Amino acid sequence: MRTKGSRDHKKRKIRKDRVHKYVHRKGKLVPYISKRQRTDPIKLWLFQELPMNPDSIRHWHYKIRPKIRKIVFKPLIRVDADVSRICNKESIENLFLDVLGYEGDFTLKTFSHAKNRFRVKPITIAKVKIRDSPTGLKASATSLWRISRYWFWSK
Repeated sequence: MRTKGSRDHKKRKIRKDRVHKYVHRKGKLVPYISKRQRTDPIKLWLFQELPMNPDSIRHWHYKIRPKIRKIVFKPLIRVDADVSRICNKESIENLFLDVLGYEGDFTLKTFSHAKNRFRVKPITIAKVKIRDSPTGLKASATSLWRISRYWFWSK
């Protein structure tokens, strides 16, 4: 932040110049052009939500323990799904019933273009609960607000 009334020694770069650009190892700014086509399959990761082990909770600092989410995400399988397999709520539920055939709480994740310290950012695009019923396994998908922004989502 500048001090009030101060002047710059040289002209500042506008942040708009860096939009959709990334830095190569040699330090050059090159425009990002995606190689992905609209009909390409999407890489999805299926995780299972499990309760954290009580011994693991004790590793956290005692002041932080009440505030942490005591859930562990166990990676299960990666699926390359066609966009028609995840275009609405029912198709996501059918995908989970086809790929995973047992009950539990699951999370559907993919990676966004944003970067964290590991240079990838996993995001949750859907949560699915599979429960056993008298007629068989039933799946219910929730938290679909993020996937509803994608181009393939049918409303």
